[in-house]
Amino acid sequence: MTKHIFSLYRSYLRQIRSLPHIYLRHFFRLKGADDFQSVLKTKSAELRKKKLKRVSGDLRRLQAANGGNCAAFDRVLDTAYGRIGRLRWELMEVWALNLLFTSPVYQVR
Repeated sequence: MTKHIFSLYRSYLRQIRSLPHIYLRHFFRLKGADDFQSVLKTKSAELRKKKLKRVSGDLRRLQAANGGNCAAFDRVLDTAYGRIGRLRWELMEVWALNLLFTSPVYQVR
């Protein structure tokens, strides 16, 4: 099973090298490392299978984007620039906290 995971990771890295922009390559290299470490650290076989399926989908999306599929490339850009996914929610959380602390406090009389 781990041989399959490492093979998938190498394929993922090969696809990352084909991305057209340095920021995209850097973002997906970090994302891939986090995702594959998460798969390897998972003890439950059922949960590992779900995580592996998600990572396989990400790999197929990268392959499609590098192959010229515009919709897949749009999804890659949205993920990398925080329009969808975990990065979006992390950015939104910081924005909400900033808004909370900088908004004026209104007093009710």
